[in-house]
Amino acid sequence: MLMRSNNSDEDPYIDTRNGFFENLNTGVQYTNKWNDNHTLNFSPKFNRLQYNNTKNIFSQFQLGDSLFNTNARENSFIYKRNIKNNLVYDFKIDPANSLKITTKLNIYNTKSKIYRQSENISKTKLLNNLSDNSSDNNTDKTAFSSSFLFKHKFKKDRRTFSINMDLNILNSDNTGYLYAINKYFDAGNLKQIDTLNQKKNNDNSNKTLSAKAVYTEPLSKKYALEINHEIVRTSRTNNLRTFTSTSNNSNKYDELIDSLTNNFDQQVTINKSGFKISYKHKKVRYSIGNTIGFTHFDLKDITNKKEYKQDFTNIFPSANFQYAYKPNHNFKINYSGRTIQPTISQLQQLRNNNDPLNEFIGNPFLKQSFNHGINLSNISYNFLKEMWVYQSINADVTDNAITNSVIIDKSGKTITQPINMQGSNISVSGWMGAGKKIKKLSLDLNTILQFNYSKFNELINNIKNNNKNASITFGLGIGKTKEKKYDISIQNDLGFNTNRSSIYGKTLQYYTNSLNLSGSAYIKKAWRISTDYELNYREKTDEFSNSVNNNLWNAKLEKTFKNDEFTVFTSINDILNQNIGIDRNFYGNKLTEVRNERLQRFWLVGIRWDFKNKKQTK
Repeated sequence: MLMRSNNSDEDPYIDTRNGFFENLNTGVQYTNKWNDNHTLNFSPKFNRLQYNNTKNIFSQFQLGDSLFNTNARENSFIYKRNIKNNLVYDFKIDPANSLKITTKLNIYNTKSKIYRQSENISKTKLLNNLSDNSSDNNTDKTAFSSSFLFKHKFKKDRRTFSINMDLNILNSDNTGYLYAINKYFDAGNLKQIDTLNQKKNNDNSNKTLSAKAVYTEPLSKKYALEINHEIVRTSRTNNLRTFTSTSNNSNKYDELIDSLTNNFDQQVTINKSGFKISYKHKKVRYSIGNTIGFTHFDLKDITNKKEYKQDFTNIFPSANFQYAYKPNHNFKINYSGRTIQPTISQLQQLRNNNDPLNEFIGNPFLKQSFNHGINLSNISYNFLKEMWVYQSINADVTDNAITNSVIIDKSGKTITQPINMQGSNISVSGWMGAGKKIKKLSLDLNTILQFNYSKFNELINNIKNNNKNASITFGLGIGKTKEKKYDISIQNDLGFNTNRSSIYGKTLQYYTNSLNLSGSAYIKKAWRISTDYELNYREKTDEFSNSVNNNLWNAKLEKTFKNDEFTVFTSINDILNQNIGIDRNFYGNKLTEVRNERLQRFWLVGIRWDFKNKKQTK
């Protein structure tokens, strides 16, 4: 996506697994404590990051019997600088009262240049569109936050009162340039050429002030009551102005484009009052609570002189249960209900043409959605047997979910608008694992099982589309170690992925497998030679017909000195020169495969100083 997605203030995305980095970090920390009542901590930091990446993208949009296949190549350069300041002051007023003040001031500057070429072809291999798109952005951002926490302990045990106030301010100024040439075809014949040469100025402000008071009262030795009230006031503005050039001088942007210009203001006020009753005795803990909230939305389209007001009354239930049935054995259940508010970029009814072939328009009539979340977990560890077991299941159900309405025309151009959909979006995920050490053989065994399932609805050309995604991964590992002699391990993870869309009517599925081997051997305790190998397999499909299997092999030789305080080493990484960054993703009617640049075969020589192993002297 070029420039900024959906008129938001998000920085360009940096995939830390791929591309090439040049990173500089520096900072200092000052801490002082006096009279046992005052503690001050101040830590300024500076970071500079330069990032380059080239990626090849294949995406397929499925629409009934039609397919829209896009092949794109994207080159990106991102340069970021930021200064972060963090100040914390703790003041113990007296044995019953304490005060904590936290203040942060962060200053950011981000420059990015992105160039993208793409072609979209039909199922019959005819051109739908061609695009050359470049963007150049410069963003200055200032973030300030301050929190004030006061606590008071009464003479009666477990009776407390606290008040917490937070102020958060985020201001952003962006100047961006967009130059794009888009060619549209009909049955393979050139129909239209659009050239865009635009300048965009975007001023974005987000301010939130909140205050929360909490009072706790012991009802008995086992029960306690908590009463709380919270007020939140949020103010957001987004002023986007788009200009184009009408003169021969392409660097002079002298005409305002009304359809791409809008000043929008969002004011949200929330009042919430709630209670929680908790129980604690021996092995059992649980609590139940409820909060009622009143939310007022005041949305102003200043440019078009329109105002939208909405009021909501919400209930936020919560409950949790914990049972420690044995030492180091815990079973937990947690439930919570919460609202999901639409963002200002989703509400602002402004056409975003940062990517002219994939436009976005906001919807001021969006309503909030409500999410139910539940988590079950069980963890146990036996220190004597050196055995552990862990299970966790998470489920989320979202009512009146904010999803998308997508319109796609014959040329492959899409227009996306967020909408509320009746029914529920559902997602379920789980992680189960177990491990044990076989002492007689000095073997470590582990096994894991992970699964994910999601179901959501959207509109495609005004037709309801039901999407289901599922994946499951099974892993098995074994390892053996003898200190200062050798260590060896093997891990294999087998995965299965599936996706189905009601409009497309075809189930997409494929297997993956990852095999990892690693080992090392010591020579006279000071020399160590190690190697690791990874084999990645991804099944070919009709949609992903190219081979994406690769072998990764690394090796290292190292020598330690002075009781392992110093280590000198040399290593070679990616010996087979096959390091590739590949991501596959299914979402609704769209599947995507992205191939990124990565650093391939290289040598490394270095020295490491481990302070922890420094020999102590009397």
